[in-house]
Amino acid sequence: MNRSTLLALVFSTVTPMAAQSASSIPAQVVDAAKREAIVAASLAPAEKELGANVRLGVRSIASDGDWAFLLADLQEPGGAPFDYSKSPLAEQAKQGLVSHRYAALLRQRDGQWTIVTERVGPTDPAWLGWSDKYGAPKDLFVTPD
Repeated sequence: MNRSTLLALVFSTVTPMAAQSASSIPAQVVDAAKREAIVAASLAPAEKELGANVRLGVRSIASDGDWAFLLADLQEPGGAPFDYSKSPLAEQAKQGLVSHRYAALLRQRDGQWTIVTERVGPTDPAWLGWSDKYGAPKDLFVTPD
């Protein structure tokens, strides 16, 4: 094994572990069943507001105790960006007043994830005040971008 291969191996192993130990990074959901339940609970309100079937292209899901935060891209069922033209937000989309983002704050009660609040198409980080407003842990809202 040459030196550059060895260094690449070391850095690819060490860097992710160091990043995960930082206290400002929330616990990302890795359990498939939990992730699926959070996404399913988040999907219904998005589809209701848009009046259409959508797919959530998950950017991140973080959880802390009975709280979870999902950040996703709104997509057509096939994976293309969501087409707002036939939705209640068509006019706002024409004016550039909506994005393809979706954010949801959820809480688990009696084994079920339910929406506390959500935003379809925010053009700003609407979730920045959710910790104070709803009492959710601040670390949930550290986003990947």
